[in-house]
Amino acid sequence: MNRRPDYIISKMTAIFPEIRPMICDGDEESPYLVAEYICDFVKKTYNPKNEGNIEYQSLLSRIRELRDWSIGVDDESEAHTVYIVGLYEELCMFEGTHSLIPLITEKEDFIRNKGYLTSWIGSGNYEQILQKWPRKISH
Repeated sequence: MNRRPDYIISKMTAIFPEIRPMICDGDEESPYLVAEYICDFVKKTYNPKNEGNIEYQSLLSRIRELRDWSIGVDDESEAHTVYIVGLYEELCMFEGTHSLIPLITEKEDFIRNKGYLTSWIGSGNYEQILQKWPRKISH
């Protein structure tokens, strides 16, 4: 078990080295703040119109890598909470990244967590994001 903030931050900065210049003295004690830096970077970088380019695919891949890593860290760690609170919820609250959520989340997980999500991101954001998943065509 490794609960130290620098352990979580070192992984976040390894996946998103672009945020290293944003980190100031004292920030190394708050992985939540560093997750917000990642969120700011994603908000500035993500553009669904660039779907086919390498930078776009790299961004999605790195968000998924951070998500998967945070899930895989032992239950005593705050890593997944940092991912959810510091990055995921923030992306859900920003209209410009609503179309990103279906690319990093399974629809079933999103629906299963409706109560929690609507309490933090609001029902309006929740419903807008839900509409971003492709609809199944019935024959």
